[in-house]
Amino acid sequence: MPNIEGELFGGLVLSKKAHAKLVKVDFTPALQVPDVIDAVDIKDLDDECNLWGRLRKLVDVQYEELPPILTISEAIAAKSFFPRGEMLARGKSTAEAFKDCDFVYEAVSRIDGQEYFYLETNAAAVIPRPDDEEMEVWSSTQNIMETQEFVSQVTGAPSSKIVAKVKRMGGAFGGKESRSVQLACILAVAAKKVGRPIRCILNCDEHMMTSGQRNPFQAHSKVGVSKEGMLKILDADVYNNVGYSQDLSDAVMDRALTHMDSCYWILHLHLHGHVCKANTHSNTAFRSFGASQGQYIAECILTAIANHLKMSVDQFRLKNLYKEGQLTPFLQPLED
Repeated sequence: MPNIEGELFGGLVLSKKAHAKLVKVDFTPALQVPDVIDAVDIKDLDDECNLWGRLRKLVDVQYEELPPILTISEAIAAKSFFPRGEMLARGKSTAEAFKDCDFVYEAVSRIDGQEYFYLETNAAAVIPRPDDEEMEVWSSTQNIMETQEFVSQVTGAPSSKIVAKVKRMGGAFGGKESRSVQLACILAVAAKKVGRPIRCILNCDEHMMTSGQRNPFQAHSKVGVSKEGMLKILDADVYNNVGYSQDLSDAVMDRALTHMDSCYWILHLHLHGHVCKANTHSNTAFRSFGASQGQYIAECILTAIANHLKMSVDQFRLKNLYKEGQLTPFLQPLED
């Protein structure tokens, strides 16, 4: 987009601590730099400060540092979870089902997160139009409706007065479905305060610290197998690291649980999903949206069991493939 007359450039002052209480935030050194117009913080409605480049380093922020939770294992130890609904279950109870098994195996599977690294970071420009009481929001976003709605909420303007637009996106893959909205909101609050257009294009460091990534997963599985090599029961506690807010991670967990069977028939299933609250960026949608993590866990389990049974992994897979008429974990019959 070309420059807009009277346009300002915004930048984010990011926390240097994963888990802390803010003791002091002093904008004075930055505001004394020539051509700096203003700073924006929570007192201007919502969200953080608006400065640019080296100026954000001049803001004096003091913290009372608290012990952070960064990993799934730390969240499990601290019982740090967001509330979730019931488990996904099919077949006999675990106690009954394991009695019918010749072999029982336990395993832990882990898969880390992933950065999108699309060519264009989160970027937005906001143009206030006080004469019409309107605000024009240009954002690199997959979710123009939510951009309009949340800008309306933080500025107090009716959503009919917020015109949200997308010109093009330099990559997204789910990462700009929700995490792009916060930048548009921050700029909207700042533009309303100073009455001038503002744009911000995050650098790669800022983007990776604020935008979220693919959810890391960890599964604790107990599997029962017959001596013929048939899967009888899978009982698993599945954890994902969602970060500081739930965002879309509940739906990612739902998708992972419904893909834990991959393409294999498992007679009895008991799958428990746990979304872990941690002091990291808020993870979000990422292409395949939980399916890849669920299928990865399934393949880890099959590989480990095949090795224990001294059976070819491919032979073990073929033996346990779905057949027509069998039910998925969400009780859909496989037909045609």
